[in-house]
Amino acid sequence: MQPIPSIIYWKWDDSILTPGALEGKVHELVRRTTFDIVFVGVHWMSLPITDPRVIDKIAQACHLLHRAGRKLVMELDARNQYSVFIQRYPDDVVYSFFFAETTLDENGWGSIEFDSPHAFHYFQPSGVKGIERILGSWTFTLTEDGKAIVPGTIADVLAHTTYVNAGEKTRITVQAGAAHAHKRVAVLPAFRQAITNMFSSHFYHFYEELFQKLAHIPLDGVQVDEWGVDVMISAIDDTAVTLCQTYADGLAQLYQTHCGTELAQDLLYFKYPVKGQEQAAYQIVNDFNHVLRQKMVENETWIYNQAKRVFGPDAFVGAHPTWWGSPTKLHLEVLKNGWDWWEVPRDYGQTDETVSVPIRLALARKAGGPVWYNMWYSMGTRRLDTYFQETWRNARYGGRTHYHGFECPNEDVVLELKGPGILEEIETMEQLIRRINAFQRGLPDSRILVVFGMEAATNWVMNEPGLSAWRCSSPTQERILELSRDLFEAGYLHDLVPSTEIANGSVRLEKGKLHYGKGHTYDALIFLFPENISAEVWEFLKRCKAQGIPLTGCGTLTRLNGGRNVQDEFAQWREGLCWWEQLTEVGPLVAVVQQWGLAVNHFDSGAVFTDGSVIFTGAGVKNVGNPLEVKERIFGRLVEFSGEDFLALKLTPEGEIERVDFGKCHFLRIDGKDVEVHAD
Repeated sequence: MQPIPSIIYWKWDDSILTPGALEGKVHELVRRTTFDIVFVGVHWMSLPITDPRVIDKIAQACHLLHRAGRKLVMELDARNQYSVFIQRYPDDVVYSFFFAETTLDENGWGSIEFDSPHAFHYFQPSGVKGIERILGSWTFTLTEDGKAIVPGTIADVLAHTTYVNAGEKTRITVQAGAAHAHKRVAVLPAFRQAITNMFSSHFYHFYEELFQKLAHIPLDGVQVDEWGVDVMISAIDDTAVTLCQTYADGLAQLYQTHCGTELAQDLLYFKYPVKGQEQAAYQIVNDFNHVLRQKMVENETWIYNQAKRVFGPDAFVGAHPTWWGSPTKLHLEVLKNGWDWWEVPRDYGQTDETVSVPIRLALARKAGGPVWYNMWYSMGTRRLDTYFQETWRNARYGGRTHYHGFECPNEDVVLELKGPGILEEIETMEQLIRRINAFQRGLPDSRILVVFGMEAATNWVMNEPGLSAWRCSSPTQERILELSRDLFEAGYLHDLVPSTEIANGSVRLEKGKLHYGKGHTYDALIFLFPENISAEVWEFLKRCKAQGIPLTGCGTLTRLNGGRNVQDEFAQWREGLCWWEQLTEVGPLVAVVQQWGLAVNHFDSGAVFTDGSVIFTGAGVKNVGNPLEVKERIFGRLVEFSGEDFLALKLTPEGEIERVDFGKCHFLRIDGKDVEVHAD
């Protein structure tokens, strides 16, 4: 494997089985590009990956690419093998459930009718239309605002609740009796997802068999893309939402082991807290998110380790654990995988779409590779120039583009790069990126660690009790991501991580310094929204202040996760700190950072790296030939540059040039003196 490999994605469908098709496509890809690694996805193929015809094509592709000096990373995702799994284990199912509600009549009767749900994973159906279980059914009285339950009014009426799947419609009937007259009723119907059950006791044995089916092929790595449960998306007022949450018997067992209560009995509180007992509902959501996140991390860690065991320690494990591509609206990620990105093992930090640079840097810091990768597909615009912009911006901050993709059937939002001249334009740009590879040593030098409270960011009942649908945005999470974005745009590189990275020991204090990941240190800590943080995180914050770590932040802390009241303790702790209960804009944070004397290390077109070098890049309007003008003070030296595409520069303390490279140079001046330079 190259130290910094270049990567292109290639998605297959059944057309790859046509005689001669594979050979022709590999020949074209090899002839037109110099990509080191080809990622192949097979989730659009109708045959399971264990089918001998598919295995034969994988073996052929591996042979052909190896013969050309390229490498193959293969999608091996057990979720896509649902039809094989469910045939072997017909009752081993993961469900989606939703809240079906109505008000009962004077006899305590009511009915709810809706379209029979039928789940698909890509184009593969679950095979069962309609609901299969009712997880719970309760009557209760709501407060006037409809966001909480009046204490003492909840009654379990599951025994009086029935359902009928009648083709296109499903009807639920509640016959609770006159004692429940005019009560609100919430029923939780469940329908199966069309994925292999990742909570099953059979899951890892089943997955291991998939690995063994391919073990004879000398693959260069394995990829799983956007790991997690399926989130059933619909659109309301042009906004992506889901009405559903996830349930599985294995998940319920993990939940009971973790907190000692039955998940099915707690599901009502996913929507409604009891008035005056809100912390109990917050705790239920915290516990559920923790269990879901930890199981997804366990899954991905198993996949990572299994790939290394089967295909060798140098096997590349990809792709990105991220799913919902947005800089500020990521709440659906919580429902999919518990927002587990920072705990998932990868050989490089890997993201996709428009995930923010501070998160990309944090994932790179945790993984420890020399760069990070962001998969790009133009966000549905199908515009080639977006690939140029993405690639040059990535390089500016130590990242590289995972190009999606050579072919991508069945996804109209993706520009297929095999089109006339497209690969050639990308190839010309990548030749310059390789020059940056040769120069770059280390990652951008974030001097600030920004930590957010995972519980406050992900707890939907705490943020918006009584929700009828979960959206991609959530108030606290969105505020966190906006503050991080604005701090970054103000010129301060930082890594953004959740408080769970403190709890698991990845963020630590050593010899009076903040450390994260593979040993990077920081000068200051910003903590955002600590409500319901764990006791371990609270103790860490107290140690930080006691050791004099520059510290600021916002939000309240009344109770820890687990319920302990620390309101008075928190009020005492924050004395002497610049701390705000709410921040509507980043200005106050920037003012504090300036008081600390931290230097701006992110410029309009470049950044400072950990070895003291700087990398500037053009805007990427074109693949090459992008004008670049630099006039910045770097460690006290005024650097002026006019040229094209990129400037990579390392100065000695005396202001002499230690290393330099660029796309094209019209002039380079250090402290007003012209310097004669040649590209490395």
